[in-house]
Amino acid sequence: MISPKLISMAARLLDPAGRPDAIAELRNCFGTTGFLIFIPDQQAGVLLPAPGFPQTLPRSKLWRSFLSQIVKSGQHTGEVNFPGSENIVSATGYAVGSSALVIQGENAQPAAIAEFSLLLPILEAGFRNERNAQVAISQAKIAQRSAAQARALAEELDGARSELQSAVRAQEQTALQLREASQELERLVQERTAELEAANLSLQELSARILRIQDEEHRRIARDLHDSAGQLIAALSMNLAYLKEKNADTGLVKSISDSQRLAEQMSGEIRTISHLLHPPLLDELGLASALDWYVREFSQRSKIKVDLNISPELKRLPQEMETSIFRIVQECLTNIHRHSGSTNAAISLTQDNSDVQIEVKDEGKGISPERQLELTSKGRAGVGFRGMRERARELGGRLEIRSEGSGTQVKATMPLKNLIANGVFYDAH
Repeated sequence: MISPKLISMAARLLDPAGRPDAIAELRNCFGTTGFLIFIPDQQAGVLLPAPGFPQTLPRSKLWRSFLSQIVKSGQHTGEVNFPGSENIVSATGYAVGSSALVIQGENAQPAAIAEFSLLLPILEAGFRNERNAQVAISQAKIAQRSAAQARALAEELDGARSELQSAVRAQEQTALQLREASQELERLVQERTAELEAANLSLQELSARILRIQDEEHRRIARDLHDSAGQLIAALSMNLAYLKEKNADTGLVKSISDSQRLAEQMSGEIRTISHLLHPPLLDELGLASALDWYVREFSQRSKIKVDLNISPELKRLPQEMETSIFRIVQECLTNIHRHSGSTNAAISLTQDNSDVQIEVKDEGKGISPERQLELTSKGRAGVGFRGMRERARELGGRLEIRSEGSGTQVKATMPLKNLIANGVFYDAH
C-alpha cells in the first residue's frame, strides 16, 4: 500500500511548477541529500536523467558504468559524483522496470524508497510524455523559425533573381562586345604575326646570305693574298737573294739578310692570315684535314692543348656544311683562347645515319647563368654566338651551350636526312 503522501509528491513531480518542492520533500522522506530519477531514451537506448533533474552529469563515464550495474543486477551500491558536488560519494541505485532511482548516501530510508519505487513506472510514463511534449514544442519552434527563414529567403531569392536577370542581360551585352573585340584583336594579332613571321624569315634569309657572302669574301681575300701579295713577296725574296749574291759589301749583305728574314716572316704571316680566312685544305681535302691543320696551328699560337677526335665514319659533306662546321669550331676555339682561361680543349666530330655532331669543350672558368641566358636569348647573344647559331639554323640544325660552374660545352647538331636522300657523301679521310 503506497501512502497518499508519496502519491501526492509523485504527482507534483510531474508538474513543472511543483517539482522543486516535491524534490525537496522527497529528499527528506528518503533521508538523503540528493537523488536522481533516470528514464530510458528510446532513440539512444540509454538511461537519461528525467525532466526537472540535472541533465548533465559529471564524470559521465563513471555514471555510465554505475547505471549499467544497476540495470544488470537490479540494485547496486557504488561511488559516483552527484551534480553540484565535486566529491565522489556513495550511492545506491534501484532498477524498476526500465527506469532507475539513485539515492545519495548510506543512511537512506529503505521503506520509503521501496514504496516510492513502485511509482516509477507511472512517473516514467509522465516524464516521457513531458519530454515528448518538449521535443514537439522545440520542433514546432524550429519549424516556425524555418518557415520564417524560408519566407525571408524566398523574398531574398526573388530580389536576387531580378538582380541576376539584370546582371545576365548586362553580361550578355558585355560578352557580345568582348567577342567582337576579341575577334578584332585576333584579326590584328594574325596580321601582326604574319608580318613578324615574314620579317623574321627575311631577317633569317638576310643573315644566311650575309654569312655566305662573308665566306665567299674570305675565300676571295685568301686567294688574293696568296696569289698577289704572296707572289710579290716571293719575287722580293728572289731579288734580295740576287743582290746578296752579287754584293761584296759586308754591311749591305747583312742588311739584305735581315730583309730576307723579314720577307720570309711576312710571307708566313700572309700565308697564316690567308689560311685562317679560308684554309685551302677545306676545298681540296675536306673538313677533317682542314680541322687537323687548324688545330695544330691554333695550339702552336695559343699554347692551348687541343684534343681533336674525328669519327672514322665521317664522310665528305657539302661545301656549305663543311664551311659552317669549320667556322663553328674556329669561333669556339677563339672564345676559349680569349675568355675561358683554360689550358686544355677537346673537339669531337661524329656522324651517324641521321646527324653530324660537333662538340667543343674546355676546362676554363665557365659561363655564369645570367650570361648563358643572354647567349640563348635570340636578341641578346653576342655576335660570335649568334653567327654560330645562325649557321646551324641555316642547315636545319641546332646549337646548345652548357656551363656548370667550371668548363663550357658547345654542341652543334646538323641533320643529314636531305643529304642522305641525295646521296652526296664520299669518304672524308
